[in-house]
Amino acid sequence: GLIIFPYALLTMLAIGLAFLTYSGLFATIKISEQEVPALKLAFERHQGPYNQIGPIIERVCKRVADETHQDPSRAFGFYLDSPETTKEDQLRSILGCVVDDEAVANRLRAAGMLLEIPARKALVTHFPFHGMASMFLGMMRVYPKLFPEAERLGYKDAPLLELYGSRERVLEYQITKREALGPL
Repeated sequence: GLIIFPYALLTMLAIGLAFLTYSGLFATIKISEQEVPALKLAFERHQGPYNQIGPIIERVCKRVADETHQDPSRAFGFYLDSPETTKEDQLRSILGCVVDDEAVANRLRAAGMLLEIPARKALVTHFPFHGMASMFLGMMRVYPKLFPEAERLGYKDAPLLELYGSRERVLEYQITKREALGPL
C-alpha cells in the first residue's frame, strides 16, 4: 500500500501537468500591433463584477443560435473598465457573440442589438483555448504581459476585447484605443 502511494501521486501530478500544458501553461505569448477586421457583435451590456458574465454570454449566443440554427463561431467579452481603477459594481462590459451571417446582422441591427466595431489597429495576442482552464491560464499569463505593453505603446485605459473559441481553438485578446472604436 505505502509503496504504491508515491507512484500514484507522481502519476496524478504528471496528469495534472499534462492537462495544464495542454491548456496553455507554457504557451508562448507574442504581442503585436496589427490591423484587425471589423466585427459585427450581437450583444448585451452589463454593469457589475466581471465574474458574473458567463450567463449573459450564453443567453446572447443561444438567441443567435436559435435565429441562425447554428452555433455562433465565437463568443466575446468587451471589458471597458479596469478592475484596478473601477469599483466592482461599476465595471462595464459588452458581452455576446460574433455574427457572421449578414441577414441575422440586419435583423439584429434593426432591433438595436448589433454593435459594429470598425476595422482598426490593435494590440493582439493569442492563447490556446481548451476550455475554462485555458481562460484562467490566459488571464494569469497574458494580462501581465499585455497590459504593460499596451501602456508602453500609448493604449492607456483602452478596453480589452476577448474573443473566445474558434475553429482554430484559440483565445484572442485585442486592446484598441478608445477613439478607434467609435461610440460604445
